[in-house]
Amino acid sequence: MKANIAAFSALACIFAGTMAAAQTERALLIGINTYQPAGTTPDHPAGCIYGRCELGTFENLDGSVNDAQAMADLLTSPKFGFPSANVALLTNPAPSHPSPGVVLLPADQTTRDGILAAMQKYLVDLPQKGDTVVFYDASHGSLRVNSKATSSPCW
Repeated sequence: MKANIAAFSALACIFAGTMAAAQTERALLIGINTYQPAGTTPDHPAGCIYGRCELGTFENLDGSVNDAQAMADLLTSPKFGFPSANVALLTNPAPSHPSPGVVLLPADQTTRDGILAAMQKYLVDLPQKGDTVVFYDASHGSLRVNSKATSSPCW
């Protein structure tokens, strides 16, 4: 009986170790350089008065795509070992030297709706309990007033 308990305990430990190794690493990496394509003007939604709406233009960036690509290279390196097929890269423009096997999402998806859809898919729908998930965003941010806040803002 004691031998059966010992064997069962050893088997449970091996099974638990196998389950831990079965966890999946996933990442969604965003890098946006192009906000205002040449020859266009900002289009602010009606009623937009805070954050980016206060700006006459929304300047393009220079290094965000490179930053997101560097993060993909780091995550898929032997040090971290993320499977390339589980790393999604959403950039505008497309990276000049994408990592082999990384999922490249089309640059035309770098809209609010496209980013939210990518976040839903890669951060909510695909991951399972116990997965490791990385979200990285290299882009402009903006300040928005929280209409649901219960106290006044500190600024």
